[in-house]
Amino acid sequence: MPTTSLRRRERQRMLSMALVASPLTLFAIAAKAACVTTGATTTCDATSPNPWSQTVGTGNNAAEDNRTVTVQSGSTISVGSANAISLRDGANINVQNGATVSNNATSGPGLFGTGNNTIEFRSNGTLTVDQGGSVLSNGSQRNGEAVNVMGSGNTVINNGTIRSNTAAAIWFDNLSGSTPSSTMRPASSKRTAT
Repeated sequence: MPTTSLRRRERQRMLSMALVASPLTLFAIAAKAACVTTGATTTCDATSPNPWSQTVGTGNNAAEDNRTVTVQSGSTISVGSANAISLRDGANINVQNGATVSNNATSGPGLFGTGNNTIEFRSNGTLTVDQGGSVLSNGSQRNGEAVNVMGSGNTVINNGTIRSNTAAAIWFDNLSGSTPSSTMRPASSKRTAT
């Protein structure tokens, strides 16, 4: 009997450890992600899952003001018929060397109601695409631009590739009610038609 009792106790101890360890293991797996948001900052890196397949941001609402998104070298955000990054005012988006942000939009309104643009934001934002970085609109949606800025005071700095297969590579909408005063530097964006 002492042996059976010892075995039972050992099994109970092992089961207890497994029950305690399981949530910790699941938490560790869940925490490993290509895009991690802390406060108003989202950082996408090359860890699994890569590519990241969900939209970063929720579009035209105050929670998306003053957000920073950095897509690091080796990281990819690739979504289907949806926006890849959709923020509002004061956005600061950096697509680093070797990083790609893309979508494959075929139809749909997008989060601003102007199409499933790959990257979109409203006013006083900055998008920087470093040399070797790419923003791609790979779908057939005619109003699914690679970059669509909706308001005024925006800056697009492109030293990499901004390309759309069907729509404009960069589109300046005026949804804020003021005269657009957005700028693009340098003017090296590429558009290819299929």
